Amino acid sequence: MATSRIRSGYQRRILDELLDGPATVTALAARLSLATSHTSSTLRTLRQQGLVTRDEREGVRGAPHHLSPQGLIRLQEDALERLRDATRASRPEGTNVLLTRDGPLVVLAYGERIPSDLIWLPPRRLSVEGAPLLSSSGNARGGAWCAVRSAPQWFDLDTLEPCDPPPPEMPLSDIRTWTQDGRKLALVRARVMSGQDRWTMPPGTWFETEGADESPPAALNRSGVDLGTVQGTEVPCRPSTPILGQVGEAWRRESLLGGQKGLIVLRSSRPDAIAERPVSLLHLWMRHRHPRLRGAELDRRTQRLLERLRGDRRGRPSAVAHAALAAFGPSTWVEHETTFHELARSNEEGARAIWEWALEHAKGAVQGEWTLGATHKKLLKRVIADGRCQLLLAGDARLREHKQGTWLVDIKGERWVHLNEVTRLRLTRDHQQSPSQAMWQQPIPASAASLLAHERAAVDETTARNTTAMERELRRALSAWPDGDDNLADTLEHEHPLAAWIASSEKERGRRWRRIGDRVPDAWVGLHAPQNASDEWLSEAANRAAFEEREAYALELARRYEQQPRPRPTAPLLQPVASTARLLTLREGQVPDASDVTTWTADPLHFSAVLPRVWDALEPTPTDLPNAPLLTWHTWITAPNAPPSIDAIIRRCEDLPCEWWAPWLPEWLPYLLASARGRRWLSDCNIVWPVVVAAMDSDGPPGLAPPTPALSFEGRDLSDVHLVEERQSTAALFDVAEGVMAAQEGRPTPVGRTHPEACWLVSPPHTWPTFVGLGLPDGPVGMALSKRRLDR
Repeated sequence: MATSRIRSGYQRRILDELLDGPATVTALAARLSLATSHTSSTLRTLRQQGLVTRDEREGVRGAPHHLSPQGLIRLQEDALERLRDATRASRPEGTNVLLTRDGPLVVLAYGERIPSDLIWLPPRRLSVEGAPLLSSSGNARGGAWCAVRSAPQWFDLDTLEPCDPPPPEMPLSDIRTWTQDGRKLALVRARVMSGQDRWTMPPGTWFETEGADESPPAALNRSGVDLGTVQGTEVPCRPSTPILGQVGEAWRRESLLGGQKGLIVLRSSRPDAIAERPVSLLHLWMRHRHPRLRGAELDRRTQRLLERLRGDRRGRPSAVAHAALAAFGPSTWVEHETTFHELARSNEEGARAIWEWALEHAKGAVQGEWTLGATHKKLLKRVIADGRCQLLLAGDARLREHKQGTWLVDIKGERWVHLNEVTRLRLTRDHQQSPSQAMWQQPIPASAASLLAHERAAVDETTARNTTAMERELRRALSAWPDGDDNLADTLEHEHPLAAWIASSEKERGRRWRRIGDRVPDAWVGLHAPQNASDEWLSEAANRAAFEEREAYALELARRYEQQPRPRPTAPLLQPVASTARLLTLREGQVPDASDVTTWTADPLHFSAVLPRVWDALEPTPTDLPNAPLLTWHTWITAPNAPPSIDAIIRRCEDLPCEWWAPWLPEWLPYLLASARGRRWLSDCNIVWPVVVAAMDSDGPPGLAPPTPALSFEGRDLSDVHLVEERQSTAALFDVAEGVMAAQEGRPTPVGRTHPEACWLVSPPHTWPTFVGLGLPDGPVGMALSKRRLDR
């Protein structure tokens, strides 16, 4: 191929700049730091040579200039001629070479595969040993971060003709041998993003790829919005805001927005049945609906509408209430402001009100999904111009014409971020699949609890024996969950009852149970939501569910018993869920029904809440206690003065609420620390010991009073705690032990591991400094500190 250099540096820089896209004379002059007149005359020369064309459809002034095909060929000829000169002599040490450097624009020849769109160029070639990294002025020298502008083009150096790139699976060592033996290099055009003023590598320098020893470019760390990492690197991309974007798949928009902080406006793929919205949003919607209303009259109408939306059906049907339901869907209206606003069940009027509300009430960052059309351009411009707007996405290109700085595109299998008009980088995409797609590739859940917890447990033995047809129908049903598909469930009901149960919608699940309930496995009974189940179902069928599910059903039934007369416990109703529900509604001093107590004893749901109400009604010497906590409690109160063994102490700590045994902690903890069995248990248990210390003044377990006088740590030896290995699971134990030993020795209270003030819980609250317990109640220790401070 015939090649020649471009002699004029200005012409080469302008042609290279136009490679990133069309630009006007003014824009080119600003990018290249040239005078506008000089840029204009150079462009005139290039137009006369046919290397540049001008789009004059809207006039000459301000017309964009485009790089012509001849100009693209001329740029390539210039790069190949420089490549020929660089490789004319024998290749020195190094695999890659810098060919040209015009301001931020560089052309490189690589003898290896380019790993990323973001590359690091070292400060000097590797063959200079011991040379200080200083320039002639004495300033520290450094490398440069560059963004690749176009795909690498491989050439044969003997003929300067294009050649095939190395195979994708070829390792790096083989690629270097392949390029050196066959004299093949790849032309790469890049733009320096940072370090240009300190990077002094001259053209013609050969170098090896090095690991970066400087922080990534500042342009990638200008906000708190994390878009992911630059592909092929671990460099996070947090560009300047506002960030507008086009993300085609709904689940990717949801994943990207859900990972941000601040107020989020989003159309979820699986929205909650009832959204939580602030009352101030309804007030704003009423203000837009009735712009002439002011002050007290607007407040009065909003309050009347709020009462109707909350269930007050008095009076004639309200057209305004119907409009509010259409605008926002089923909602729970709360007095506090919320940080998540659901668009899934909102119409255009509701979405507009939500964005107006965000502009008026948001205290921090705002990001969301834009679903409104072209008629709301003024509102869109207000949102983008607001300094709180950080990330705004749409499923199509409706935001493209409004982009001002950073532009994100995630379509056709790739995610690109455009940092400005000329710099773009490819990002690593989130490869998580949508739930309906993933359901077809992952193991079938073993139970309703696994499905509700979004787990994909291994298939149990019963499911493993299913035929291929059965598994296929189960996956069809799982893909319809949680919204349900009653038509699909109807077709599956006769031959595949479990699949029909999973695919059923909530409103139809109760009626479907009457037809196929006896054929639904017990592990899947819990798929029926407690609030949607009938009283009869909760009293009878719910007893087949798992333990945690039975407790949820008993709690729901107790709420209903509180609102209506409780049925007398006849024989058909003597089931654990119904009996527990009736016992949960007992008031102080009420006598429980003996049959309910007997039924509850066989399956003690809500153990710590029910036992204090019924303990004195239990049989004096129950012969069979299948529940471990109940057996532990009964064994303790029947012999309260017997010295407990290490195993007995461990069982009480594991089986019973900590408030019940906390008064005995000063006596038990030294025993545990003094034995190898106790220390092993202390190393592995998950008890938050500072919270137990805070409960040492509690009333003890039902039927047993705490010791009198109250036990304390004074004189107790806890030095054996140093025989326990310090790790994350023992941090709470060391907080208590070190706090006790500091108090015994008169030392200042140490800083805790689980909470900075955790060690203060071993001291009486009246001895605390003023600052202790004033922080936010963060975690169980923080809550215990706040409660102790209020109780002192």
